[in-house]
Amino acid sequence: MSDGQLLARFLAGHDQAGELAFEALVKRHGPMVQTVCRQVLADPADIHDAWQAVFLVLARRANAIRKRESLASWLHGVALRVAARARISAIRRGIRDRRTAEAAQAHALETLAAESPASCSIYHKERDGLIHHEVSRLPEKFRAPIVLCYLQGLTHDEAAASLSWPVGTVRSRLSRAKAALRRRLSRRGLVAPAVGALGAWLRGDQVALGATVETIEAGMAAEVVSLVSQVAVGRLSPAASGHLKSLAIADGVLKMFTLKKLSILAAALFSAGALTIASAVILVRSSQAQDAQGKNARPENKSAFLLEKPYKPAEQVDIDRQLQEMLKLAHSRFELQGHLYKAGQVGLDSLITAAEELEKAESYAAKNPADRKAAKERQLTRLKNIETQAAAMEQAGRVGIEELQGVKIRRMQAELDLKAGDDQNADLPALLRRLKELERKVEDLEKRVPRSLGGRM
Repeated sequence: MSDGQLLARFLAGHDQAGELAFEALVKRHGPMVQTVCRQVLADPADIHDAWQAVFLVLARRANAIRKRESLASWLHGVALRVAARARISAIRRGIRDRRTAEAAQAHALETLAAESPASCSIYHKERDGLIHHEVSRLPEKFRAPIVLCYLQGLTHDEAAASLSWPVGTVRSRLSRAKAALRRRLSRRGLVAPAVGALGAWLRGDQVALGATVETIEAGMAAEVVSLVSQVAVGRLSPAASGHLKSLAIADGVLKMFTLKKLSILAAALFSAGALTIASAVILVRSSQAQDAQGKNARPENKSAFLLEKPYKPAEQVDIDRQLQEMLKLAHSRFELQGHLYKAGQVGLDSLITAAEELEKAESYAAKNPADRKAAKERQLTRLKNIETQAAAMEQAGRVGIEELQGVKIRRMQAELDLKAGDDQNADLPALLRRLKELERKVEDLEKRVPRSLGGRM
């Protein structure tokens, strides 16, 4: 079965057939993923955790893969991201305090001084990781055949069948990919790896494709399939406690996918907002030019000019149109501040202020209490999204804990404001009943007072 068919069977249900389909994918692509992890990471435990995390990400993101015939290429990119994240975690573990950092730096300098760059393990890891990074930056049409042929060991014919391409297309694109990859590596001052089919291909050596590739250890595929099944049902067995690091790495990479999607959406919204602002600027400049022409054509007498200007009473102003314009500008400003914040050009306070201005504009434009409540709910959703984004950036070290706490306070205030409005609305029927009761008592008193006065008269 092809990769697309196996993915479809896995997505059809987490039954025995689905688990077997996923296990087949793990056995098919596991060696390639393991090779990438080994060439970026040094610790065998980190390699194993990263390998598992890649397939956990596949299980969670399988439905979002558009080009399922290029699953190997997709997995190569995920493996590179996962391995990079695992390496950052390993570095952080190694420098818990200043003395450990200094000792590690001294050891690294001694190692580099004692070994030549050609035999230094640190050099190999840096070089191989950068080579895989450059492969991942190639267009899909070049990256897919490289991964299939020189990381998975398929022949040109097998790669063509997997990609549904003619064999000639595979060979021509590999030739163009080699030239592009060599140029990129030369700009970085890198050379091809000394071992492996990828290095031999880049050096121009003959590569025997279709040879038996490295296999994963027995039980690894069944282990990750069992872990995926436990995550799918939301119940982890006690034995799964040893895989918490893999789960944490996978969760971090999945958040990166979400942030990337949000950044793309924000860029699209920013483009729309920028177009709106540009149109407004053009209209304003056109209006100013027309006013300047009219001013030049009229007499220089200021009082006469003011008298000629038509007076428009406040009652004739189109309030609804002004509210809609204000609402549109507030939306554009909020999206613009979001884009600038992600680019690091403004702080978190500017983004929150823009969100509060948008809520105020929506409240002004609301025509009834239900619309005002909906505006508060949208503001709460915006603040929750900002808090989620700020939490991710705080973990990455881009914002401080005090900024994250400020966002949480604003979010809590919005929740209390919304709840207070609900409580007031809940008390409204009781107040109306009380008011009707008072009105009835007043009517009874009015009926009694004339009678008593008449009796006395």
